[in-house]
Amino acid sequence: MSHLGLKILYESLNSSNLIFAERFFMPWVDAIKLFKKDIFVSLETGRPLDKFDIIGFSLQYELSYTNLLSILERSEIPINSSDRGGKPIVVTGGACTVNPSVLRDFIDVFFIGEMDSKFKEVCEGIKIGGFKRRKIS
Repeated sequence: MSHLGLKILYESLNSSNLIFAERFFMPWVDAIKLFKKDIFVSLETGRPLDKFDIIGFSLQYELSYTNLLSILERSEIPINSSDRGGKPIVVTGGACTVNPSVLRDFIDVFFIGEMDSKFKEVCEGIKIGGFKRRKIS
């Protein structure tokens, strides 16, 4: 967890009474072959990713796109957002969300630019009021 932005988001989210944020990291390719499916769980409680209300991805470089899709697939979460029925809500942010059109079929919410000041507010809003999907044109 060397990315400072991830540490800031984790602390910010867990400061809310409505949110309990947990972390998950994609194992390296050679480790995936050694482990069973249960590696696709949160670090804190071992909860499967498909049991979360919101799953957030930090996309720091383009190769993260395939990791994101692999994580969804291995966690038995439908890859296409239209097939998920709003659960879990998949959110992305980071340097590689500048052009969201590449991932528009897979992601429910894009944060373009710095999200550390608003992400907690958005997550609390989703928790309280639900979520309505809008198509990117």
